Amino acid sequence: MFGQELNAESYAICRSDMMLKGEDASHIQLGNSFAEDAFDGVRFDYLLANPPFGVEWKKVQGPIRDEHAAKGLAGRFGAGLPRINDGSFLFLQHMIAHMKPVEQGGSRLAIVFNGSPLFTGGAGSGESEIRRWIIENDWLETVVALPDQLFYNTGSTYFWIVTNRKSRRRRGKVQLIDARERWQKMRKSLGNKRKEFGAEHIAEITRLYGEFAENDQVKIMTNERFGFLRITVERPLRLRWEISEDTLAAVRTNRKLSKLGETGLDALVDGLRPHLGLTGDREDLAPIVTLLLTEIGLTTPQRKTMWESLSVRDPGAPGDHRPQG
Repeated sequence: MFGQELNAESYAICRSDMMLKGEDASHIQLGNSFAEDAFDGVRFDYLLANPPFGVEWKKVQGPIRDEHAAKGLAGRFGAGLPRINDGSFLFLQHMIAHMKPVEQGGSRLAIVFNGSPLFTGGAGSGESEIRRWIIENDWLETVVALPDQLFYNTGSTYFWIVTNRKSRRRRGKVQLIDARERWQKMRKSLGNKRKEFGAEHIAEITRLYGEFAENDQVKIMTNERFGFLRITVERPLRLRWEISEDTLAAVRTNRKLSKLGETGLDALVDGLRPHLGLTGDREDLAPIVTLLLTEIGLTTPQRKTMWESLSVRDPGAPGDHRPQG
């Protein structure tokens, strides 16, 4: 097992974990993998990454642009450069560069993204050219849509499976799996992270992936159709509102409410806490919540954020419920 980490604390934790498990801790390197690739020229069988979402690459744009211009597709970033404020596709290109060639058995990688790499960028943009390069090489195998609130401070998330060793039946095709409703509630939420996979959810997603058959949760598209059609899926937003430990934690950690300060947030949470367990339509909570918001003096945008923090997705709720200001 090998890896590279930019954050010194995460790097130290990882090396400690490697030592405790009897692995060679020297295989974990500290540094920026874009500017100083610790494994230049090394190829791997399997690769995994959960890169930060929407992080700009301005600080390391010099070596990245130099490699792109000087090496082209012989380097890591030859397919294109994404917008400066989102380096997600740089991580993916970096990983693809470390895949083994087909004649050596090929490789498979998985990477977690938000929605940006899937949808951002019109024809001719850096993102579009990178997607086109991956699809035309028939490397994109599967895209799995994940539940919300599975990661910290993110909305829609996906993981991509990319490989240069597709089985015969998968060649020329992309599998799309909808796993958004497969989750369980965490015992204790960590800020906005309130959901997790149970063993049965992982087993079911693995089964759907392995079967490679269309159903109400799986679509299989040709590369051409996936690459050149822009599809908009609109589903009614089904929400209920509740006052629970989870939603109170969401109120306290919501960045848009941070301007209230500790005193204001304490007043907000303390005013709601006596009503723990209250749940239902927005109208059911409105008499209590509206009075509290008026007493504390929240602005209209802050009121809207407050209602959003108290909302919970519920497939069984009536449609077209949207938090209002």
